[in-house]
Amino acid sequence: MGYQAVQLRSIVLLVALLTSCGHSRGESDAYQKTSSNVNRSDVGYAVVPCLIDKVTDTTTMRDPRSEPGFPDVEVTVGDIAFFLLVDIIKINFTEPLPSDVRKQYEESGVYAYFKFVKNPGNRKKLQDNLRAWYQKHHKGQG
Repeated sequence: MGYQAVQLRSIVLLVALLTSCGHSRGESDAYQKTSSNVNRSDVGYAVVPCLIDKVTDTTTMRDPRSEPGFPDVEVTVGDIAFFLLVDIIKINFTEPLPSDVRKQYEESGVYAYFKFVKNPGNRKKLQDNLRAWYQKHHKGQG
């Protein structure tokens, strides 16, 4: 699958995530920007609170990214919300993770993340860390 197709699938997923947060085509500038096929990072911080809300969603889904996937990992809506969020706000993937997980990431890569969020309580911790980061760095932007 080519880059543009992968990017389009990510945009479609973002639109679906926003819709599930109660945004509709007429209510959300972010939705309209997203549905007009612009780069995810151009959507802006308007979608960040919605994506943070979705980090704890453990509904399994097919991974829309171009990577071959992980045979022993079930990707969730929360995972994709986190991956999109990191891309939009341009932070290091491991920044909102606890220090022990960041250390494990150096050796295990993304598996350290998946191992951490396998526990739903850890998804909540990740969500809390993301909310704190957002409050500190981008309150009022949009």
